[in-house]
Amino acid sequence: MAVRTLLDQRIAELTMHTWDIRSVLDADFHLSDDAVSALIDGVDRAARRAFRPDPSLLQPVSHRFVIEGPAADRRDVVISADGAVVGPAGSEEPDVTFQCDGETYVLVMYGRLKVMDALAEGRLTFDGNPELAVGFGRRFVGG
Repeated sequence: MAVRTLLDQRIAELTMHTWDIRSVLDADFHLSDDAVSALIDGVDRAARRAFRPDPSLLQPVSHRFVIEGPAADRRDVVISADGAVVGPAGSEEPDVTFQCDGETYVLVMYGRLKVMDALAEGRLTFDGNPELAVGFGRRFVGG
């Protein structure tokens, strides 16, 4: 493994642990825009361990995240029987499209915020099949 990759992983761990502690002590604590941008870059690694394999999936299910704000991006999370892959948004229409800010995306993908809680709090919205949107949260165990 490259030194840069190891360094990025350690920085992500420290940043998320900082959020774990500070968010309990300060309800108004938020990740910096720079931290969010760096963490978004590591989501693909986190996602490989974050999803339960689901042999019952006969075909892949695609979820697009439209990330708004300073870290604006569009990322696809494709879940198949073997797990999940995260990458830049493709040209095909996804099964479900989620909209959120960068911090919410990072907190969901690193397992600090449950999809259902983010939806209930209005931090995450979606277009598409509600069962597939909820299924994202069921298959997700956190990064």
